[in-house]
Amino acid sequence: MVTRSGAGTLEIHEKEIWSEQLDTGISRVVADNLRRLTRSTNIQPAGNFITRDYSSLVEIRIERFDPLPDGQLVLECTWKVQPVDGGDASTRSFRTTVPVKESETYDINTGMRGRVVAMNEALARLCRTIAKAL
Repeated sequence: MVTRSGAGTLEIHEKEIWSEQLDTGISRVVADNLRRLTRSTNIQPAGNFITRDYSSLVEIRIERFDPLPDGQLVLECTWKVQPVDGGDASTRSFRTTVPVKESETYDINTGMRGRVVAMNEALARLCRTIAKAL
């Protein structure tokens, strides 16, 4: 994993391995959360569709998804539910902060577990907002 320090420099954590591309992981987690929240089996990451047999796409553009110097993780993004039959949906802004809990870490030096738990909670909050619009 690569993280940003409080000073803005990138730090490589060689023993912390993320097993998928971040955009793929976010798409998978968002689709899983939205399926659960809406009780729909028709919500899939866009890359999973073989045909264009869907009515709308949830478009998310992440501007920031990392910890702040005060120990909070921030997720800032815009999102919209775009119909595929034409027209343009309005873009909505979303921002949330989640505390990174040190008690959830398994390695006191890196704090990666607490960071991943906070990232999952931030995405869950975003999904609850999106689900209300579906």
